Amino acid sequence: MQLRMKFILIALLLLTATVVSLSAYNAVAQRKPTPATAAQAKARILVTKTHLRPPLEIAGVKTQKGEMETDKEFVGDDDWLRGLTIRLANNSGKTVTFIGIELVFWRTEEQSPGIPAAWPLRKGVDPFSNGSPDSTQPEIELASPGADLEIVLSDDQYDDIKRFLKDVEFPETIKKVEIQVVKIGFSDGTAWNGRMLPWSQG
Repeated sequence: MQLRMKFILIALLLLTATVVSLSAYNAVAQRKPTPATAAQAKARILVTKTHLRPPLEIAGVKTQKGEMETDKEFVGDDDWLRGLTIRLANNSGKTVTFIGIELVFWRTEEQSPGIPAAWPLRKGVDPFSNGSPDSTQPEIELASPGADLEIVLSDDQYDDIKRFLKDVEFPETIKKVEIQVVKIGFSDGTAWNGRMLPWSQG
């Protein structure tokens, strides 16, 4: 009888140890990313501090993941740029009628060498195209002095960017993107493209 009880106790102890081990393994497995997730989760950086000094300031950036902290590395997946929304503060003292932004894609040191690639984002009527309206560009709500305005990267534009980068043989993994404000149009007939210029919109 005592021998049987010993066997039962030993079996219970082994069963308990097995359950504890499995629980610990599952907890570690849940915390540890899968190989596919680990491969996608890489350091990225979104740069807004550039040599240009536009009269509109980039006041905030968000993506589908939420608000982003710019100009420092963060960990993101391969779709981290989807849903990009750029908020700009109008510090020009003028009413804005057009905003032109370029997304500049840079290769990092561990990626293949080559030149960067750029993609334009436009909103409003471009004063540098003789005021001719472009039906493919979204209209802009007039941004009075001190007001904010937004420019959004649509899902279609994001897919176009991915195809464009593939066509120019840019690395599939986007690690570093610089946001440059390159052109601004104002309601008083002036424009900015690195410096303020008089410009007639017809």
